Amino acid sequence: MNILLYLFLAGSLFSQSGNITIVSPTKREPFLYMKETYTEIAVLTKNSPVTIEVTGPTWIKVNTRIPWHNDMKGEQYYTLIVQEDSLKETIFKKKSYRSELIFGRGNKRYGESRYSLINVPEGTHTYIFHFWSSASDTILLDFSFASPNIWVDIIPSSYSSTLTLFGNEEKQTYYTLSADNAVEIKVASPVNVKVLTRLNYDKSMQGRYGYTIIVKEKEKVVKKVSFIAEKSEVYEYEDRNDIIPSKENRFFLWFARGSHTLTFHLEGASGMNAAICFLKEERIP
Repeated sequence: MNILLYLFLAGSLFSQSGNITIVSPTKREPFLYMKETYTEIAVLTKNSPVTIEVTGPTWIKVNTRIPWHNDMKGEQYYTLIVQEDSLKETIFKKKSYRSELIFGRGNKRYGESRYSLINVPEGTHTYIFHFWSSASDTILLDFSFASPNIWVDIIPSSYSSTLTLFGNEEKQTYYTLSADNAVEIKVASPVNVKVLTRLNYDKSMQGRYGYTIIVKEKEKVVKKVSFIAEKSEVYEYEDRNDIIPSKENRFFLWFARGSHTLTFHLEGASGMNAAICFLKEERIP
């Protein structure tokens, strides 16, 4: 029997609690996220496709991962095919590595999560997910609604050095920010910029620290924001054992017109430096 998942929308794309309701019959596999909370996720096999029904227009995010066996080393590829209304087929081919955060019953291991977005047209549509290939005999699926927009990295036009943040199954390039070294970006409007910042701790430091980011265009202050930093327990910098990032603090900048050259300055960090990165919002075509 096919595994059948119904997404009941009842005239709205979201339930009152903001969650998607998944109704049986379905087989699910429990796993533990960061050794704290068990979650169940649908199981896709060669003999058991997964079917969902969605009412559009909307976007859905399809999270996938594979069970990780002891003989699986390095990178692993897996492929599934999505059939829309028996008319259109799309291939999702993913590359994954063993997750250090996800555990199943009996300390079972899994690959890192990978996702794809599906643009659901107006009306009710059926999507059937078929297993195509994998080193594992199953692929695990989870579904959620998604924004039609994505965030794309902005590479600064001027910076001193980079830091690669990793953890929580993701990597992000940050740029070093200090009292003596500002970071510059150039953007063209209309644009919504998301700015992520972290204060950098050395191993001996404990507690909370304040810092301020000042954004200037030429000599004019565009924005000034202050944060309290706490050391992250999840994220690290790649190949940098001498510093530890704080938890993320973020703010946004919106420009309706014109081109802008912005410089970002660090103040009030008591001799510490920081890490900063930039993303702009783009609509999926």
